[in-house]
Amino acid sequence: MARMAVLLSGVVENIIEASQGFNIPGRFVLPAPDGVDIGFTYANGTFTDLRVPVVITPEEARAALPQITPRQLRLALLSIGIHEADVDMKLVNDPAGMVEWKYATYFKRSHPLVDGLGALFSITAEQTDSLWAWAAAL
Repeated sequence: MARMAVLLSGVVENIIEASQGFNIPGRFVLPAPDGVDIGFTYANGTFTDLRVPVVITPEEARAALPQITPRQLRLALLSIGIHEADVDMKLVNDPAGMVEWKYATYFKRSHPLVDGLGALFSITAEQTDSLWAWAAAL
């Protein structure tokens, strides 16, 4: 058995273990050197990685975080020593923020209140992201 690349139109669509001479109708199957992976191209006897790396900005990653419930948020805050009363004190001069904090049925990571509270408690956006992902699993 050998590591084989299955090609369609010059692009590796799969890597399989098969015997030399293995054939798949409508596909070209040939030995795949180590490092060759799905998405590589094959031309003139050479495999080339022309895949475009997916680069996600911190803002895009943040926007992809799931919404969480008030329970999840409060448990996450409690896990880092921030109590509900602490948040109440920070929001005492922000009536709209207090309404959001007290009555929201869910929280989105992208809501301005979240970063605002982070700043009030000296929590970076990256730390908030990590805490948010952890809270989503509670």
